[in-house]
Amino acid sequence: TLDDDSFKDAIDEIKGLTILSTHPNIMKLEKNFFDTKNHLIFMVMTLAREDLREYIKKQENQRLTEDFIYNLGKQMFSGFNFACNKLIAHMDIKPENVLLLDDNTFQISDWGGVKFMNSSGTTHVKSGALTYTIGFMAPEIFEITQEGKFNYFKCDVYSLGILFLSCCGVSRGHIE
Repeated sequence: TLDDDSFKDAIDEIKGLTILSTHPNIMKLEKNFFDTKNHLIFMVMTLAREDLREYIKKQENQRLTEDFIYNLGKQMFSGFNFACNKLIAHMDIKPENVLLLDDNTFQISDWGGVKFMNSSGTTHVKSGALTYTIGFMAPEIFEITQEGKFNYFKCDVYSLGILFLSCCGVSRGHIE
């Protein structure tokens, strides 16, 4: 059973995935089932071979190839560009939230912290409503305006950069 805030977050994730899952680099929401009386939600999503964190760890002390990183970058930027054009921010970009499918397609997963932006790319933020993962958190997270408006896209861009540094071996400490 989910508490009210977690139930709302799950509803937002389904709403976001319903909008985004037509893109090949965003995790597919195949089906969802609601039990609103008991605050239960079941989601059926893409089955992946592994996530990016698992893949990097399996490489042991070898660097990822330039082709692998280029392919990852091309697909991640395509998925995030699609989400930005739909005014949706992810807010928890990290290797664990990038799925690697059997056909070597990458998909962005775990949209549980999804934020819906207005046309200026901002949204109103309630105190204590920020979600992030230490190590991938952007310093911009502290730039909430006095009006309570915040641009989550800045955080996604920063976190995506940290993800690529991790793939290049610069920040392996965040992977292990």
